Amino acid sequence: MPTNSKKQITKVPATEVKEVSDFLDSLGRLETFRAKHAEVFAEFETLVNEYNQKLEDAERTCRQRQIACGPFDLYNYSVKYDPKALFDMVGHDRFLELGGTIGTESTYAVDKKKLEIKIQQGELPDEVVDGFKKVSPSFHTPEKIIT
Repeated sequence: MPTNSKKQITKVPATEVKEVSDFLDSLGRLETFRAKHAEVFAEFETLVNEYNQKLEDAERTCRQRQIACGPFDLYNYSVKYDPKALFDMVGHDRFLELGGTIGTESTYAVDKKKLEIKIQQGELPDEVVDGFKKVSPSFHTPEKIIT
């Protein structure tokens, strides 16, 4: 694929892709079943929403109280240190004596618009562009059903 061109999106009718056609058939059967049993699904949705809300409430309470209760299992305590706070409290030399380390971290960023203009102007050979430019498809897809 040339680096200076936009990738074209290919649209294919669902009837030409067996897996998509099979999915749509399954979706149709599911929708028919849901319509046929609408009352049961409405009650089920109410029960699931209530369950999820009660789950969140119980988990929040157990976490706030730091207790193990029923299926909410407090199984361990983790110790974490804030190195920046320690540094601020004891200073540079003492921080290092206590096992602290200080480093620098490089981060790389690119102005996409500026870079794309430079690529289009031919300022970089295609083989260089191919080494750092990746074109990945992004999809919108139907969501899975969670029961």
